[in-house]
Amino acid sequence: AAQHRCTKMADDTEKAILYAFDQSGAVAPELRQRALAFLQDVQASPEAWKACVGRYQSTGYPEVRFWCLQTLADAVARRPHLPAPDAADAPALRAAVASWVHEACVRCDPPVPPFIKNKLAQVTAFLVRDEYPSQWPRFFHELIGLLSAGGEGAADVFCRILDAVDEEVISTGDTLHA
Repeated sequence: AAQHRCTKMADDTEKAILYAFDQSGAVAPELRQRALAFLQDVQASPEAWKACVGRYQSTGYPEVRFWCLQTLADAVARRPHLPAPDAADAPALRAAVASWVHEACVRCDPPVPPFIKNKLAQVTAFLVRDEYPSQWPRFFHELIGLLSAGGEGAADVFCRILDAVDEEVISTGDTLHA
C-alpha cells in the first residue's frame, strides 16, 4: 500500500508541475493555484530533494525536470523555506547530479533543452560552493574529463557550469566554501 501511495504521490506531483507550468491557458486559474500550493507543500517536505532526484530520472517532461532542479537548487542553496539535504545524503545527491551532467553532455536525440542545462549548471555550482574542496576535491578534474565525453554538447555543458560557478560562487564573494 505504501508503494502505491508513493506512485500516486509522484503522479500527483507530476500533474501538479504540468498544471503549474501550463502556458496554454487550458488549465483553470483555480486549478493552477491549487497545483502551486500542492507543490509548495511537496517542497517543504524534508525528503523533497530525494523525491526530486527520483522524479528527474524517471520523467520525460522538461517542465518536471526543471521543477526538480529548481527545488534542488533552492534546497542546496539553503533557502529558508526548504529543508536542505543533510551531510550523509550529500554523496548520493552529488552522484545523481554528476550523472545528469554527463547525460546533458552526451544526449543528442533529443538534446537536453538549454533551460535544463542552465538549471543543472546552477545546482552543480551550489554543490561546488558547499563541497569543494573538502567533500568533492576532484570536481574540476571531473569537469575537465567531461570534455572527452563528446564534442559540442560537452563543451556547451562545461561552459555553462563554469559560468554558473562564476555567478553563484566567485562573483558573489562566497569563496569561503569553495
